[in-house]
Amino acid sequence: MPDRHPIVSGVFYPGTSRSLRHAVDALLRTPPLPVPEPVLQAMADATRQEAHPAVCDGPDVSSDATSGLTPGVAQGAATKPPAPASVTTDALLVMLPHAGYVYSGRVAGRTLSQVRLAPVVFMLGPNHTGRGAPLAVWPEGDWLTPLGSVPVHERAAAALLDKDGGYTANRTAHEGEHSLEVLLPLLQVRHPALSIIPVAVSEQDAGALQRAGASLARTMQELAAAGVPSSIVLSSDMSHYVTRTQAEERDALALGRMAALDPEGLYATVRHNRITMCGVLPAVVALHACRALGAESACLAAYDTSASASGDHERVVGYAGMVAKRPAA
Repeated sequence: MPDRHPIVSGVFYPGTSRSLRHAVDALLRTPPLPVPEPVLQAMADATRQEAHPAVCDGPDVSSDATSGLTPGVAQGAATKPPAPASVTTDALLVMLPHAGYVYSGRVAGRTLSQVRLAPVVFMLGPNHTGRGAPLAVWPEGDWLTPLGSVPVHERAAAALLDKDGGYTANRTAHEGEHSLEVLLPLLQVRHPALSIIPVAVSEQDAGALQRAGASLARTMQELAAAGVPSSIVLSSDMSHYVTRTQAEERDALALGRMAALDPEGLYATVRHNRITMCGVLPAVVALHACRALGAESACLAAYDTSASASGDHERVVGYAGMVAKRPAA
């Protein structure tokens, strides 16, 4: 039963248990981040018809928390475990960025601090290497980080593979891929009893992505009927290597479609506007699944660009945290 060993430990995130725990604790205490006007407007436009909030309400977030606030600085924060959130969302879907923690960690930490995930999580991420199967499931064993091991939920993985959604048991797609690994330490601290089903997505056919999403939804429904609730964690960064203004404007278009849980619209928008959202393919799968499970919209938990850390506003990467609530039973 082979385990998956970390490949970006000490590069994207601290490489020792103590330093990594210190970093994650600080990131999970990130205060509200200001939302750029183009992004905020897109969220409002996407959710107005259904009267859903454009921006998530989480712990210590007021109605105007997304305007005029200075981003918090994680450095120097306390290393004790994060305090429990006073208000949390029961999340069906959470989208998190996967860059180095110095760049995207605040968005990921802020987003996770606002949600409660189910104990079983389907982790969907892009395949940057292009290796392996187009819908690749790591079927068994553990995923390791400096904080310990995270078990693969073998029953859930087998159930997903048993469907007609095009999924394949394939480790090759994951061996050189960082997009899920980077999120694991954050998930380990926030949800210590977590088990996962890692899926790397490189399938580009829209019909195949729809079938994959439908199969994922059926698998989650079967698990729920057996008393095993599950959530989806989607790993994606947004625009790459454009100006900060361009990133905010382009990301707003994609995030608007995310907020509306519109998989076809997201795919078309990203393609038409040449938005370099690396996780658009797993995002389409996740949105199809959410729609099939009865979700109606998603809200923005956090947004930032690499400019906040680098000071370079001419060549940035965008990062967003999105949350779709679990529909009432």
